[in-house]
Amino acid sequence: MKKKKNIKGFTLIELLVVVAIIGVLAAVGVTAFQGFTDNAKQQAMKSIHSGVVKKVSAELQKCSIGSSTFMNGTNRTSGAAYSVACNANSSTNAANAYNGLIATSNDKNPWTTSNFAVNGGNGFVKGQTNIQRAGNILYIRSCWNDGCAAANRQQDSVQAE
Repeated sequence: MKKKKNIKGFTLIELLVVVAIIGVLAAVGVTAFQGFTDNAKQQAMKSIHSGVVKKVSAELQKCSIGSSTFMNGTNRTSGAAYSVACNANSSTNAANAYNGLIATSNDKNPWTTSNFAVNGGNGFVKGQTNIQRAGNILYIRSCWNDGCAAANRQQDSVQAE
């Protein structure tokens, strides 16, 4: 009489089915993850934009209520303390706020984290919040998608008084 050997293991077909299932799940997961990260980067840019608008508005109000300095912070490149004296001229305060925003804003570009998000400039660039000054008005422009179409950008203005 022959005894049957009890051999345990997986057949080649079973292994191929498991590998195929894992491949499909990985493809779906990577696509979903990419969508989540893109959305997070867009939300980060929107948050940076609103933060810059709030910061410049609040800092300019300091001069209006009698403070002697504003834009107090740390210089993003040198690490030195940064502060600007308030001036009676609103255009001078706007110029100082412009320089102070660029000098003290540490937010990074969500798509290129080696670059700062807040810069001087007058256009819309993906991943940047550009600041432009005209007289006593600061224009804050941000873009969070390729092409910077109207639905993917925002512009606000803050007037120094």
